[in-house]
Amino acid sequence: MRKITLILVMIFTIITYAQTDISGVITDSNGNPLPGVNVIEKGTTNGITSDFDGNYYLKVQDDATIVFSFIGFQ
Repeated sequence: MRKITLILVMIFTIITYAQTDISGVITDSNGNPLPGVNVIEKGTTNGITSDFDGNYYLKVQDDATIVFSFIGFQ
């Protein structure tokens, strides 16, 4: 009985903490990559900065709102 309970708790924990992988390339209106853009899951400290080619990759919760910020752009 203890093994069944433990397995059910583990399954519930995995389902509860479902995450989604997001990735992309950030560019300006001319198609030039933007390095150093902050990509943050709103309401958390989970975030990353785009690399030299404007690429980013982040794991977020399924219902996350993503905020992009970069000095000098709106």
